[in-house]
Amino acid sequence: MPRTRVTTIIWDFDGTLADTLARNLEITREIAERLTGRSAGRIAALRSVAAYGEAIHAATNWRQLYVDEFGIPRERGPEAAKLWTELHGQDREPPALFDGVAEVIRRLSNRRQGIVSQNGRDNIRRALEPLGLLAYFDSIVADEDLPFDRQKPQPDGLLHCAEALHAERSNGAPEIVLYVGDHPVDVECVRRAASELESRGSRWRVLSVGAVYGDAAPHRWTHQPDLTAERAEDLIDLVADLDG
Repeated sequence: MPRTRVTTIIWDFDGTLADTLARNLEITREIAERLTGRSAGRIAALRSVAAYGEAIHAATNWRQLYVDEFGIPRERGPEAAKLWTELHGQDREPPALFDGVAEVIRRLSNRRQGIVSQNGRDNIRRALEPLGLLAYFDSIVADEDLPFDRQKPQPDGLLHCAEALHAERSNGAPEIVLYVGDHPVDVECVRRAASELESRGSRWRVLSVGAVYGDAAPHRWTHQPDLTAERAEDLIDLVADLDG
């Protein structure tokens, strides 16, 4: 019988691959000021990087975050998304990746890798391409690829990415898919994807990896990840341990 093996690593982007918190805060401040007419300093969740990070990790998705924490009317969500893309496009300096991430991506080049993120595709590409890392990712599912009601924690993006990466698989070997993320919504997404795959009788086993080398605080999460990476390099050992 073919042995079980980790064949696929799918990454979140913000807070997992790239340390985007401070940059995203500055962009979000400008968006909030334009769309609400209020000073960002008067919005509690935008007063500091720490406050912004806490608000992000408490939110299910960015659109609800914009409504609940920043007071941006829900109907202006598309306008906020357009501004997000424009402002990121004006900042040509790519965000820094977390320590060790680039090396881990390269060392895992014998596995399929993808990205499922609620950030925009162009933003992700701008961060990875100058570092020579974009070529390691055979599938990217970004914010614009899914309707709002099918984004995380719904499993659609994760399942789509996994299916795209396995399109040419035909040997029937059992496979493990890891989704690496820094947010409780990533864990819930994996739980739903696992349930869907089980109902299909799929040979894939999908597991969540909590990336806690950024500002994630999984002890506050409703659901705990299956595995934890305290450093990006821990992914190498996790993959080796899971290979049957």
